[in-house]
Amino acid sequence: MIYKTRGIVFHSIKYADTSLITRIYTEKFGLQSYIVRGARKPRARMKASLFQALSLLEMEVYHKEKSSLQNIKEAKVDGVFTSIPFDIRKSSIAMFLGDVLTKTIKEEEANPDLFYFLDIMIRELDNQEEDMADFHLVFMVHLSKYLGFFPQGIYHEQKHFFDLKEGSFCTGQPEHTHYIPPPLSEQLSSIIQQHPLEHLSYKHTRETRNQLLEALIKYYRLHYEGMQEIQSHLILKEIFDNP
Repeated sequence: MIYKTRGIVFHSIKYADTSLITRIYTEKFGLQSYIVRGARKPRARMKASLFQALSLLEMEVYHKEKSSLQNIKEAKVDGVFTSIPFDIRKSSIAMFLGDVLTKTIKEEEANPDLFYFLDIMIRELDNQEEDMADFHLVFMVHLSKYLGFFPQGIYHEQKHFFDLKEGSFCTGQPEHTHYIPPPLSEQLSSIIQQHPLEHLSYKHTRETRNQLLEALIKYYRLHYEGMQEIQSHLILKEIFDNP
């Protein structure tokens, strides 16, 4: 049976001589794997460029329950990117976010709230003209809400350490090593308290940004069982540390 759905591309890999297998988070079916036959041919009907990380698509798909590999009948862009493919900083952020999403979102079922969050944040990444160096930090903090481990509480004088294992602010330094000390914990708290789109204009120092990124990756690994190692953040560091 054929269905219409919007989709967000997480990741694509080459398959055989001319095809692709792509992981797409769909509005109707959650995360699905699709084979796109002939996508790498010069005259392909659905070109490989459609399936780059974080591309937003309108699709007609064949969907079979419990099938590990689905087929796409038609696909077209749901809004053309004007900056992500041409701005190395934004394209590096997109690659990193695609990596995080691939390693954390596995559900093959609809989640309208999560789909809306991803859709609006990706469009904001493309549209925003200000410095986006902190975008991935804001994204990771607020994505954790939909993954079930959004940080609890806020920073204040009595609770100024953030316990990465417990996922909350605490009164003193934890006995283990998985925590964020002040004043870095205060920066995390400021991201937690604001709407993600309102926080994008805030700019951390290079050192603070890198420390928060390492802490958030550790936080994800502590709370998402079986999460594979993320390496793409090293490219982000290189890009933003060498403007």
